[in-house]
Amino acid sequence: LRVQARIPGIRIEADHEPSHRLQDLCFQQYDKNQVEYVSWSDSTKRESELEGTKTDKSWKPDASGVIRESSVEVPHKAALQSDFMLACALKRRAIAYEMSDLASFECMESLTSLLLQEYIRDPPVGYSRASLDQLHRADREAFRKLSTLCRQGVRRQPDGLRPIDVQMPAVLVDPTFRMLL
Repeated sequence: LRVQARIPGIRIEADHEPSHRLQDLCFQQYDKNQVEYVSWSDSTKRESELEGTKTDKSWKPDASGVIRESSVEVPHKAALQSDFMLACALKRRAIAYEMSDLASFECMESLTSLLLQEYIRDPPVGYSRASLDQLHRADREAFRKLSTLCRQGVRRQPDGLRPIDVQMPAVLVDPTFRMLL
């Protein structure tokens, strides 16, 4: 509820509600005090967790060396089959960053907005439209840059500023990030 109040205009439910696993990934960054990349496929929604966990059966040796069938939990992956589903996954990631106090929703949405804007932008004559693979590489590069710029930590500073919020504008104009789009 506190996060909902900080993000007016967005209802944190259904397709926009981050899964507990996604929240855990962000809170782990807070605990480690370092930036780590949260992939698009890890930006799952809470509803998918409520459907239950998937298990994968495999044959593995046990402690005594006898090969036995064992079940391994397979984490859910975010559905990314359409542009809308990708936008929802990135919005869930932004909400999870806000929930963990790593970055403001607005800061993370600035990255999402830029990526999606480049994806739908008409390319100049002689060039092709940015692909999802290019967007994914640029997204990873943004987090790589953030991890370099936020080496002192990601927790809110005494002045109330969050390091990711402070560094994101520099990342969005960085030439190594922009050349990937």
